[in-house]
Amino acid sequence: MAGNIDLARPPYLAALAGAQAEAAKELETASIDVAVALPRHSYTLDQIRTFVSVAAREHVTQAATALGLSQAAVTQQIHLLERSLGVPLLQRIGRNIRLTDTGLEVAAACLVIVKALENLDRIARTTRTLEAGSLAIGASETAGSYYLSQRLGVFTAEHPGIQVVIRGGTTRDICGQIAAGDLECGLVDGPLPKTTLTQVRVAVDEVIIVARPESSIVGARRINKADLVKANYLARDPDDATEVVASQMLGSAYIRAPRVQFTGFDAVRQALLLGLGYAAMPSVVVADDLSRGRLTRIGIAPRARPICAVRRSGPASIGGEVFWRILSGA
Repeated sequence: MAGNIDLARPPYLAALAGAQAEAAKELETASIDVAVALPRHSYTLDQIRTFVSVAAREHVTQAATALGLSQAAVTQQIHLLERSLGVPLLQRIGRNIRLTDTGLEVAAACLVIVKALENLDRIARTTRTLEAGSLAIGASETAGSYYLSQRLGVFTAEHPGIQVVIRGGTTRDICGQIAAGDLECGLVDGPLPKTTLTQVRVAVDEVIIVARPESSIVGARRINKADLVKANYLARDPDDATEVVASQMLGSAYIRAPRVQFTGFDAVRQALLLGLGYAAMPSVVVADDLSRGRLTRIGIAPRARPICAVRRSGPASIGGEVFWRILSGA
């Protein structure tokens, strides 16, 4: 309908460009409180669509046929729009009609409105059907590296038009961003901080204390905490969930041992392989090193901890709800 307007016609093109530029300028400076800032108008969207169709053809009968309306109904819509605006939009020349100068500008502005509504419908449709859109989720290091990929693969295979953004961080960071509404949901390592978020355990992970087989603290069935204090502890961010578990496993040695701090498990693993000390590690991270004999467990009982899917209570976006069902196994 609106697409039939001849945009190559210089006056129409100039009016349209002017209307679009003015709309963009006003949008930049518009008040945030749109409900207060926008005036109420007596004209309707049907009147605007009808006028755009008439303006495209400069012919009432043809517009009526295209719209599936009677000629009288189209004429009435145009008269109501003119009355609401207080300006003439059409002028009759013999048996034909032409846009007035004001009608030309109004038609361009109405076309902007129609195009915006079409875009609104498109956005709603593609979002509703998950044809397009974006989804922001969070993941802690272990959960994101070893437990998220398969679930993410299922979602992206079913909804390739959705752009998924994954933000990393500690369990505390991810839970905070979800609670604040910055993320839809997340997959994190336990233990979780005190939170009101909905939690679903999707896997169980194990934290172990490891070192090089040649390390002086390896071999004893029962570890002397004094020996641990003499060796370097290879640490990560103290807020990381694995480090929280490590402090529980090592007790006072966690505080007293000389510390070398790294930013990620890969860096800690490389330091372990070089024999720089011992560390608390998720078993999945060092499973291959253990099987090949490059690392070995120290005689401290492992500690199981959950891998949890977390989200806010209440409804989420359509994409968020679909992803949550896959993430949590609901």
